[in-house]
Amino acid sequence: MRSVAVTLGSLVRAIGPRTQSRHSAARSWFLVFAAASPGAVFAQCPPPVLTSLFPASPSSFRQNGFAVGLHFITPDEVIVISGDNFHGQSPLTFAGAAFITRGVRVGPDQFQWTQETLLRASSAAAFDQAGGAVAIAGLPEGGVLALSGAALDDAPLADAGSVAVFKRGIGGTWEQEATLLAPAPGAGDTFGSALATDGVRAAIAAPLDDTSAGANAGSVAVFARTAPGLWTLDGALTPPEPQAGETLGDSVAISGEWALAGAPGRDTAAGANAGAALLFRRAGDAPAAWQHVATLVAPDAAAADAFGASVALDESGAIAVVGAPAAGPGESGAAYAFTRSGEGPAAVWTFAQTLQLPPGDAAPGDQFGFSVAVAQGVIVVGAIKDDAPAPNTGSASVFDRDDAAPGAPWTLRSTVTRTQLANDDFGWSVATSRGLVIVGAPANDDFGLNWGNTLALPAPIAPVIIEAPDDQTLPARGPLALRVRAEGPGPLAYQWLRDGVPLLDTADIAGTTTPDLSLSAIAAGASGVYSARITGPCGERTVDAPIVVLAPECPGDATGDLQVSFADVTAVLANFGAARFPATGPGDADASGRVDFADITAALAAFGSACR
Repeated sequence: MRSVAVTLGSLVRAIGPRTQSRHSAARSWFLVFAAASPGAVFAQCPPPVLTSLFPASPSSFRQNGFAVGLHFITPDEVIVISGDNFHGQSPLTFAGAAFITRGVRVGPDQFQWTQETLLRASSAAAFDQAGGAVAIAGLPEGGVLALSGAALDDAPLADAGSVAVFKRGIGGTWEQEATLLAPAPGAGDTFGSALATDGVRAAIAAPLDDTSAGANAGSVAVFARTAPGLWTLDGALTPPEPQAGETLGDSVAISGEWALAGAPGRDTAAGANAGAALLFRRAGDAPAAWQHVATLVAPDAAAADAFGASVALDESGAIAVVGAPAAGPGESGAAYAFTRSGEGPAAVWTFAQTLQLPPGDAAPGDQFGFSVAVAQGVIVVGAIKDDAPAPNTGSASVFDRDDAAPGAPWTLRSTVTRTQLANDDFGWSVATSRGLVIVGAPANDDFGLNWGNTLALPAPIAPVIIEAPDDQTLPARGPLALRVRAEGPGPLAYQWLRDGVPLLDTADIAGTTTPDLSLSAIAAGASGVYSARITGPCGERTVDAPIVVLAPECPGDATGDLQVSFADVTAVLANFGAARFPATGPGDADASGRVDFADITAALAAFGSACR
């Protein structure tokens, strides 16, 4: 079973000048507090640069960063979507739109950002407020899918809402491929207020939908992309006991066969509006494909916590994060992590951990948990009214785990905020993937009063494992190839180990300090735990792959021709004394990794045999 361990680097604190102009667009200062692991010896983790994705003078911003998302096309190319629901001037006043920004990696943790396009529905009209919710994902056939919700679209009824679906082709050209409406549209439903997609399906919420349960009970519809441009209803996320006013779908997430819908207005045993998050699994056929499997609640739930105001699922559907921005003293807020064990119908979801700011940093009114995101085990939580360093500046906190094993805890690695910028609502929206964090600040004044901004930063964390090496069982003399992929603040250094001992490059072993390790032929006694240790300026992470080596298929064969003859005895004598372990090679009749008297004995014992 693979395991992952991580060690973090030294404490980092970087504070920008407090005298800088309130409306300077060039500002890139922030606060970072990173935890240190005892005994860790690393160069100081450099403070990441908080970078605006937009030039100094963008056109027509109004509330940019209200919603954000990102998708990596390749490890070196990323697409960011940023909703601006107040975008537009007459005759499209507040029609809303979504900005698409493309980032190309120019360094280990640096991207060059360019504006690619502005997404607006072909049917856009004034006051639609498109871009109030956005989502982005890769498509199975290649390309990128983007969704933009217009919760106040009046077609077909006033404020019924709609969602525009856009596709980016392989060449980078965007086009609208569909418009999605609620299965049963109603005035004031605000369909599209929250949405999520994994590139195959999309969960779209109408949190103010008046259902049979009562006013503002809310509803969530799931659509499947059955062909390019063709979307069909896949089912609904229906709670077993719906409630009036629970606003089901105030937040949604979807990942493969799992979907999560927040209901922050739900009344529970803890009290009115304590909130809940309802978990569904796709276990049937459309249009009734989704079944409710669990209702997640906070272990310390209290009335009016608004648990479920934000939700997130990781890429494997194994980690769920739920925000409760009104929890705690004076709405200081909290977020909660849940983990899944098992697969399919046997899967069990368990509360894992409460995530909060440290006691010295948490304060009434922070609304920590207003937004959440999770990917590759990294959790980001927004606190839009965090007062450090100025009133209601807002912040985004990054949590990471020391070990990917079940039950491993998350640790606060950093809390990031802008300096001296009051009322920014920094952290209103957050997204993360592959160690990159995107944060929306829709009330930011960099470009104009409350025009908003979207910012990016490399998370100051240990390397994120993108691809882990596979456990393997193979015969002696067979080739061994192991691969690891990691991203995060760089530069990154690699070292492969066997049972904790570093490997060195030889004529038979290559890539011991690269992401790809290869042994031309593995020795019989070389079973063990092969580990890749990846070290960056902010820490190191180790990922293990147990390797089992079986007995050689042709004992006594020192030449690899699958028969034992005088040529094998000659090969042993010619290579006598060679040591290649954990690899093997010519002359090694017993595949032990060493050519010695035991090989002469093995060749003579099997003399005349054939293994063809």
